[in-house]
Amino acid sequence: MPSPYQEPTHLKALKGTRRKDREVSNEMQLPGLQKIPRAPKHFKGTTAGKEWRKVTKRLFALGMLFEEDIPQLQAYCFSVYTLELAQQKLMEQPLVASYKNKADQIYQAKNKWITIHNEQIDKVVKLAAQFGFSPSSRTKISMPTNSKSDPLNEL
Repeated sequence: MPSPYQEPTHLKALKGTRRKDREVSNEMQLPGLQKIPRAPKHFKGTTAGKEWRKVTKRLFALGMLFEEDIPQLQAYCFSVYTLELAQQKLMEQPLVASYKNKADQIYQAKNKWITIHNEQIDKVVKLAAQFGFSPSSRTKISMPTNSKSDPLNEL
């Protein structure tokens, strides 16, 4: 089933599906970054910072890192950090906790970190797919080969 969204021409070229008759004539072309951007200061020493360094290196090496993607990449890295934090809290605390309502009555409910954990999983999966970090999203991009084969061998 075709996507309802137009794919950028450079992704079509990577996939090997680029055709002149289907190109958008006035497509906005973004220049790639010339160097790997530094992680935001508040990511320093956290899982978010580690994830930032890992993914920016990979995207930069592939020529797929653009200035316009930075906010979305920050959101991805922060969601990875928050997911890990929620997992740590759930390991330390019971899954069902006791809470008091306004009438000072105690009731049992699921730990609030479960909700945070589940929300972050959804965000990480959705953002990861945008950057090709999931197995299924990687299958949609084919990388060009750099092999210089002899044209006579293809006959």
